[in-house]
Amino acid sequence: MEKIAEAGFVLSKRELVFLAAITGADEIYGIEDNISQMGKEKINEEWQKAREQLQEKKYIEVELDNSITIDDELYALLEACCRPRAYFNYSGSEEGEPLHYRNIYINEIIAVELDQDRVDKDTWILTPLVTLDKAAYNLKECFFTEKNYEKNGVKFEVTQEEFEEINNLFEKEDKLKTIEFLINSGCSKDYAGDLFEAINGKNLFKSLFTIIFDYDNITDFFNYSLYYGEKYIWQIDTSGLKNNNKENKIIFSSVSSEDIANGIDKVMNSLRHIFNESIKGEEFYG
Repeated sequence: MEKIAEAGFVLSKRELVFLAAITGADEIYGIEDNISQMGKEKINEEWQKAREQLQEKKYIEVELDNSITIDDELYALLEACCRPRAYFNYSGSEEGEPLHYRNIYINEIIAVELDQDRVDKDTWILTPLVTLDKAAYNLKECFFTEKNYEKNGVKFEVTQEEFEEINNLFEKEDKLKTIEFLINSGCSKDYAGDLFEAINGKNLFKSLFTIIFDYDNITDFFNYSLYYGEKYIWQIDTSGLKNNNKENKIIFSSVSSEDIANGIDKVMNSLRHIFNESIKGEEFYG
C-alpha cells in the first residue's frame, strides 16, 4: 500500500493522561493509566513533568493563575479520544517483536488516530483523519502483508468451554493432541497443521477490538485475532462472548486479506449516520 504522510501531535503516555484529566475525562481509551496508582507526592511530580513538557511543545499555555489552556485543535482531538462514538484498537506483532498499538476514535465531527511509535513505545502520535475513508485506509494498512495468503474455506465453531480447552492444549505445547482436538472440533485435517503452527508460533499476529457507543452506553463490540500460518490467515472471532453468555460460540475461520479489508469497510460504512462528513476540512480547521 502507498503510505500517506500526515502531521500530528507527538505525546508521551504521561502527557496523554495529563491532558485527558484536563478535559475532565477519566481515561483515554487504549492508554493504560498507572499514574493513578502512585502515591500523591509521586503523582504531583509526574503532573509537573508533563505540564513542563507540554509547555515546551506549546501544546498548552499556563496562565499566571495556573489555569491551563489547551491548543484548540489538540483539544478537539482529545475530545474524540476520551468520548468516542466508535473506538478501534489494533495490536500486532511480527517475529516475536513487542506488540505495536494503533487506536482510532470516531465521534460526530472527526476521526482521530493515536499511533504508537515503533521504536519508542512510550511515544504516541495523535493525528486528525477527518474522513471515515481515511480512518478505514489507516486501519486496513495495519493488516497489509507483502505475502499473498491462500483461502481454504474452513470455518468451525466451538463453545467457550472448548475454547478454553484449546488454549490449555496450546499452553502445554502438545501438538498431536491439539491438532486432534481441532479436527474433532470441525477443522479439516488437511488444514489443522497450518492452524496449529500459526497459533503456536505467533510469528505474525494481529488483533482488532471495536466498540460502538450510544453516548455513555456500549451498543456493540467486535473482537477478533488473526494468526498467519505458512499458507493461510486464521481468524478467531470472540465477539460472541460479549454478553458473557456461555451458549455463544467462538468462530474459527480462514480469511483472505480482502475479507479483512471488506470487514473494516463494512463497519466504517455503518458509522456514517453518526459522522457528519460535511464538517470535514473547512469547518474543523477553520
